[in-house]
Amino acid sequence: MPTCPSAASVILLSIGLGCVFFTWLHFLVLAAFAPLWCLECRSEEEEMMDRFGEAYAAYRERTAMLMPGLF
Repeated sequence: MPTCPSAASVILLSIGLGCVFFTWLHFLVLAAFAPLWCLECRSEEEEMMDRFGEAYAAYRERTAMLMPGLF
C-alpha cells in the first residue's frame, strides 16, 4: 500500500482527465496542488515513523511514496 494513496490517485486522475478531455485545466490543477500533496505526504510519513519506528523505516525503503518506481 503506498504511503499516500489519495494523493497518488488524484495525481493520476488529473493526468487522465487532462488526456481524455484534452484540456489544460487538469494539468494546471495538478501543477498547483502536487507540491502541497507532497508536503502532506511527508508530514504523514513523519507521523508513521513516530508511530511505527523501524518497521515503517524498512517499509519506506522498499516502497515508493506515491508511484512505484517513480517517487
